[in-house]
Order: sequence, then C-alpha cells, then structure tokens
Amino acid sequence: MKLLVPANFAPPNLTKDKYIARQLTIKDTKADYNAVMSSIDIIHKTRGGDWPTSDLTYEDDLADLGWHQREHDFKTNFCYAIMSPDEKEYFGSIYFYAPGEPMSDAKSVDGVNVNISWWITQKKYDEGLYDVISQDIKK
Repeated sequence: MKLLVPANFAPPNLTKDKYIARQLTIKDTKADYNAVMSSIDIIHKTRGGDWPTSDLTYEDDLADLGWHQREHDFKTNFCYAIMSPDEKEYFGSIYFYAPGEPMSDAKSVDGVNVNISWWITQKKYDEGLYDVISQDIKK
C-alpha cells in the first residue's frame, strides 16, 4: 500500500467562514446520499465522469464512504465532507487522490503529486460556493 503522504502526517480539517471540510466517514452516509441524489446533474457538470447514476443505492453509497474512510485512515487517499460550520448541513465532498488512482471516472492528471476533485449540491452551487471552494483549494 503506497502512502500519499508521510506516515506521521496528520490530515488537517479546513475551517472557513462559509464551510468546514473534515474527514468523510460512514456516519455521513444519509446526508451524503441525499446530497448526491439531489445534485446528479451539477456533479456531472463540475466533476466530470459518469458518477453518480440515478440507480445509486443507499447501500452503494455506504460502501463507497466506508472505502473512503479507510483510504483516509490509511493515508493512501483523502476524502472530506464539506459541511456548514455548525455541521447541520452537508454541502458535498472533496477528494485528494494519488495520480493514477481511480476517481469514480473523474479526470486524473499526469505529472502532478495529487489529483483533487470535488462536488457540491446544486443549492450550494447556485449560491456560489463552488467558486469559493475552488479558490480555497488553489491556495
């Protein structure tokens, strides 16, 4: 298993005025599933690829989140839940993957140390949060 970062790396949370990003876990499945299923079109538009599909089940999402949680724990890849600062509303996810790793059909870029992709709900996209997150990730 190839680590994306040094073994002693402690993955940070991201705290901003409009949102926080913290490790995605299976405890987020209900909120994640509802957010994904309500925002399929905007996820395809902004992230690319064929995921998600309208036939995604709750159990499929649970399995995906369990996988992401383990990747994060083992420091091979990192997935974050994007939440309101009070963690009452789920906005989307951010993924940090080693080059060449599968990313649910999202585009992988050669020649970089990490590939980053993210998605947010249609509601938060309409409110301009996608561009805010894009700028924050670039910093």
